[in-house]
Amino acid sequence: MEFQFKREVLVQLDLDTLGSVMENRAGLWSYATTEWLRLCLPTEADSTRSRWPIHPLWMAVSSVDWGVQGGPLLRSYQALRAPSLVWLGARTLSAYASIGAITGITDFDAAALEAKKHAYDVLGKQNGGGLSGVGDEQFFREKVEALTRLYNTRMNPPLPPAPEPYHRNEYERQSRG
Repeated sequence: MEFQFKREVLVQLDLDTLGSVMENRAGLWSYATTEWLRLCLPTEADSTRSRWPIHPLWMAVSSVDWGVQGGPLLRSYQALRAPSLVWLGARTLSAYASIGAITGITDFDAAALEAKKHAYDVLGKQNGGGLSGVGDEQFFREKVEALTRLYNTRMNPPLPPAPEPYHRNEYERQSRG
């Protein structure tokens, strides 16, 4: 039996040196043979695989004594995969400006509304024009959920509250041309 742990998983398990990996061989083995992979006995009466009993051979394999201390290892996820809000803000601004250039809209808020209309049209098309049996709002929630899994952000602490909205005044608008 052989398992390969890539750097990303070792970082999530807080194992950053060869020494820490060697000290936690038992925990790595336990993680690999119980959390990541397991051999089960299929049950005809139950189609839910997570409830199938573990094969006796697998119980013996997963209980190998590595002769080192250490218990189960817990993964911790960081939102390293998620783009920053600054990056997303820059792309959003670029999209608004592009929509303004194409449509002749020079007001930021009007360009944002125009962008929202086009985004909603694309959302409807991606959803199959309503033929999927799922409403556009539910389809959007499913897209958000998929990205939440991709970015590993479910367990992250909540973002700090957003600052008060920026209201442009007429003087600033005129001073910037």
